[in-house]
Amino acid sequence: MLEITGNDISILRDDELRDLIGLLCEAEVRSLGYSEAIVTWGGHQDAPDGGVDVRVAFENNFNFESYIPRGKTIFQVKKTDMTESKIRKEMLHNDFLKPTIRELEAISGSYIIVSISASLSDSLLSKRRIKMEEIVEQSIPKHNLKLDYYDQGRVAAWVRSHPSLILWVRQKINKPLRGWFPFANWTNSQNGKEDEYLIDNQIRIKSDAISNLEGFFVVDGINELRSKLQIPGSIIRLIGLSGVGKTRLVQALFDQRIGIGPLNQFIAYYADTGNDPDPSPLDLLHQLISLDKKFIIVIDNCSSLLHRKLSSMITSRQNQGCLITVEYDIRDDQPDETDVYKLEPASSDLIEQLLKSRFEYIHEINVRKIVEFSGGNARIAIALANTIVKGKKITILRDEDLFERLFYQRHSQSHSLLRSAEICSLIYSFDIRTREGNELEINLLSKLASKSLEDLFSDISELRRRDLIQQRGFWRAVLPHAIANRLAIRALENIPMDNILNIFENGGSVRLLLSFSRRLGFLHESPYSNNIANKWFSFGGMLHNLSELGSIKRSILRNVAPIVPGIVLDTIEKTASTTPDAFFLFRMKTVKR
Repeated sequence: MLEITGNDISILRDDELRDLIGLLCEAEVRSLGYSEAIVTWGGHQDAPDGGVDVRVAFENNFNFESYIPRGKTIFQVKKTDMTESKIRKEMLHNDFLKPTIRELEAISGSYIIVSISASLSDSLLSKRRIKMEEIVEQSIPKHNLKLDYYDQGRVAAWVRSHPSLILWVRQKINKPLRGWFPFANWTNSQNGKEDEYLIDNQIRIKSDAISNLEGFFVVDGINELRSKLQIPGSIIRLIGLSGVGKTRLVQALFDQRIGIGPLNQFIAYYADTGNDPDPSPLDLLHQLISLDKKFIIVIDNCSSLLHRKLSSMITSRQNQGCLITVEYDIRDDQPDETDVYKLEPASSDLIEQLLKSRFEYIHEINVRKIVEFSGGNARIAIALANTIVKGKKITILRDEDLFERLFYQRHSQSHSLLRSAEICSLIYSFDIRTREGNELEINLLSKLASKSLEDLFSDISELRRRDLIQQRGFWRAVLPHAIANRLAIRALENIPMDNILNIFENGGSVRLLLSFSRRLGFLHESPYSNNIANKWFSFGGMLHNLSELGSIKRSILRNVAPIVPGIVLDTIEKTASTTPDAFFLFRMKTVKR
């Protein structure tokens, strides 16, 4: 899993090798408690550099038991094999010691050559270090330089001391750990991880566990989360609606430009369970704990069950790690040993600022219309803005225009794809496994859509590519819910009610029926959802006789009660007046959940 060898290092290109040494220096400096700002490197790999590829410059010239042995250290980085003759050519200019090396000697610094073409024996390494000493002594017989030579094996060992950089190297050499990333542009934002994190002036981070009942402004919330995560063993769960910016907030925890005490990006490990990471989060966490080093593991789209398993592993073993899990909905779940924070949607002003910074060509009127339609959801706003082609004149957008743009994006219109989206929105989530059996959820949905299972599966995959369906393992859900609710209302309008009820009531999947009832509970404004609830409470309907409801139907009752509260109260009163003993039993079962 988290393994790297000298042979792996040797595959890196010249520019990648220099970047790696720069990152290793930053990680080393950060581990010593200093800012990465004292590490510099850049420019074209083949440009004249005076013998400097990476420079580390502490304010004071300390001596360290480290891969950076002195406070003032220079690395000369080469992919080619630096033989003794090449070492001489690298360190001298017209038979004189290069000025940069002379300047370094005057302050008792360190000069290190990195060459990864081969793994050298001890004797050969010693010969090359001796050659470096001889070259310096020809100019300065009693010098104060610390000289060293790092081959591929030494660089690999250095990488292993900062395991998150193993992920970086493996990505560069096309041997990635599937789905795992070091600190990076986790949200795939336009300008990479250097993209500015926009902040508004409203309370957006809330938690039942904090004394500040109103919650935090974003910067204060970031500082709060950072202070928690400075303590080994801390466990944070961040929840909120899909698209409000949870992953971007987690990325901001490592950003030095925001707040105080940024987290160490060189101990971060990130995976989204929707991408089926390999190794699994549990397996990688087990290895991180065994390494006995500091780490922060971030698991996006993390189910409650996986969170409990991960947090149990953190709390039950001695380790130096912290856990952050991100999820769009945990309902009433309050995991043990966990600080749960909720991120609220962004203000209209912030979404407008975001769109104006990324889409300067969109007319201000349409920017405001997109902001209004998105309801504080950055993902929706960006997806809509991306549908507007630069240089193409458009009129003022209407809500229906925006909905169609969000759904079709820049693809051709497809009524078939829209119908699949409507069908999938009728339930809160669904299982796409295609084993034998009529009770298969995707099979039931394909019947409702009047499509083959293969066609519906293909449509679901396309909707996933358009970010309108999210996945976790074999589970799928149309998200965000604001869009799913709108699609579900269209489905109720377009499909006969009897067809819908026949599939969900008689299809053989109790879980799908429960999921459908949960969706109905969000469709307050739809007369069609009210009609279905009315039918369930009418004579002969599944909720007509409250005294005979089992656990499944009681759950359905709780789901749909908010859309027909009057009918629910009437039914309860009727049950209480006609069968008091049965009503008492119903009440006890319903309250005791």
